[in-house]
Amino acid sequence: MTELVRQQKAIELASQREIDPQSADNHLYPNGGAVRTLAYDIAQKSANINRLLQEADQVPPWVMMLMSQASFCIDHVERYLSYYGATPSRYAPKGKRN
Repeated sequence: MTELVRQQKAIELASQREIDPQSADNHLYPNGGAVRTLAYDIAQKSANINRLLQEADQVPPWVMMLMSQASFCIDHVERYLSYYGATPSRYAPKGKRN
């Protein structure tokens, strides 16, 4: 199995599991800032891709496959955060917790 196929299988398996944010199995770390930085970077690169391509342009199949996987992953993160919300950090100062 190629690395890309292995990663896709892992993503599919992870998306099939029910994730409970309150479960003791989930290890939460104060990483909201890192996720926001990554989301900003993804948004910037997505805007650049939109500028580089026209509707009628042709791209290799592997480009379409990678874009589909990226969309799939971003969709899952967005749906998870929309449904469960973020867990306030226990490390944040008391006045800063939501």
